[in-house]
Amino acid sequence: MTVSGRHRVASVAVTGATGFIGGYIVRDLLARGLHVVGVVRNPAKGAALAAAGVELREADLQDPGALARAFDGVDAVVANAAMVSVGGRSLDDLIRTNLQGTDNVLEAMAQAGVQRCVMMSSAAAYQAKSGHIYVESDPLRDPSRRVHRVLYYSVSKAAAERHAWERAAELHLDLT
Repeated sequence: MTVSGRHRVASVAVTGATGFIGGYIVRDLLARGLHVVGVVRNPAKGAALAAAGVELREADLQDPGALARAFDGVDAVVANAAMVSVGGRSLDDLIRTNLQGTDNVLEAMAQAGVQRCVMMSSAAAYQAKSGHIYVESDPLRDPSRRVHRVLYYSVSKAAAERHAWERAAELHLDLT
């Protein structure tokens, strides 16, 4: 399988593989005949993935060393994991967590020699517009504007995406 016509991809690591969207990503990659590495915090939650043929590697988004080890030998990373629920946290906490997690994934990729990253974002990361059809070049939400708690995740994803583009350029990574 090729991505962008430049990279042959045979092995893909997926962060957040045990989550809702992660499960769909993993199943699709397996159906395409790829070797899938599920990067998970809790391998016990990945028993069904392992039974389906996913190689599980344990790492937390806040541990760049463990992430680098988890990415060892893969051809690409799908950066899917993020904190979704605010719980008792502030907007700043959620942004910091998702931004640092994104940074750690990109840094770990560079350490492991993995060049290709597909970052999962959210349509909610973009400034609202009529029609609800968004493209990567649309403006992202402004993290400095006050928003209701319901939109904290959206603002954190916008901040993480903005940061990912900057860091990927600095680290010479191919980012989608």
